[in-house]
Amino acid sequence: MPPGFTFEASYDGIRIDVVSSNIRHGRTVVAHQFPKRDGATNEDMGREQFVCTLQFLFIDHRFVAEGEGNYLDRFLTFDIAVNDGKPRVLVHPYVGAVRCNISDFSHDADGSSAPVINASATFREEITLPPVFEAGAGAQTRASAQDVRAESIQAEASLDEIGFDPSLVQFAAIEADRWEADPDLSAREVQLQMAVINQNLNRELDALDVATDLSRHPIHKQYTRLQHSLRRAAEAFTTTTTRIVQINVLEPLPLRVIAARFYGAEQAERRFREMRELNPAIRNPAIIPAGSTLKAYSRGTAPRRFVQ
Repeated sequence: MPPGFTFEASYDGIRIDVVSSNIRHGRTVVAHQFPKRDGATNEDMGREQFVCTLQFLFIDHRFVAEGEGNYLDRFLTFDIAVNDGKPRVLVHPYVGAVRCNISDFSHDADGSSAPVINASATFREEITLPPVFEAGAGAQTRASAQDVRAESIQAEASLDEIGFDPSLVQFAAIEADRWEADPDLSAREVQLQMAVINQNLNRELDALDVATDLSRHPIHKQYTRLQHSLRRAAEAFTTTTTRIVQINVLEPLPLRVIAARFYGAEQAERRFREMRELNPAIRNPAIIPAGSTLKAYSRGTAPRRFVQ
């Protein structure tokens, strides 16, 4: 047996002895840069794919412990699993179970020491079903809020050039972000706030005298674009707040855990009760089997109030 320490792992139940592990994973972050502004605004797009490269051995464990199996049989079974192209479960020594495909597999043996095959493989996480997807098409509040921020920054730059206070256009962007983040807002509240902001923007345009001063026409154009993006953000909020989403359960989990992961721990109990009502076929909320499909209110919908 080669010198050094190895970690026990497996792929599709086939034992491998890991010599080294290199893992790459993180989150996809997109930087949005705007004219005449230093730095950038970062947008988190979600978790990246888990990618792991392992250096490992197929060892004849009969030299180590009786009954551990033949290294060549395990290698041939592993090779078949690689070549059929189907995703299988990798049990990593310290990360745990991850469903993966193998994209690279190489191996060698020289026969100069104990029976052993040296191997290397890259394991790439595979998720067949999206954990959560919206039922039906529609505008998303997040995208519209980003539009408001972008238009606000453009208008603010023009106002800075003429020495005019940009606080109102800044406030418009702050409110659009709040529409996206605050789960307790109603569609009526958002529509009222949008109307008030647009009314105040119109008053500012009158104060800037853009109708008679042609040099300020670009400001009028930017305010118009900002008002349009505000209306879009408000409409997107109204569209998403009443929608039902579909959750595909990829692993056996309690319903309360699913509610906590989707809505956050603070809302878990109330959302748990909602999900029980939306999914009357649930027999045992203590464990939802893998492969189940659940209905849930979208995150933008305020939690329902239940009578005690």
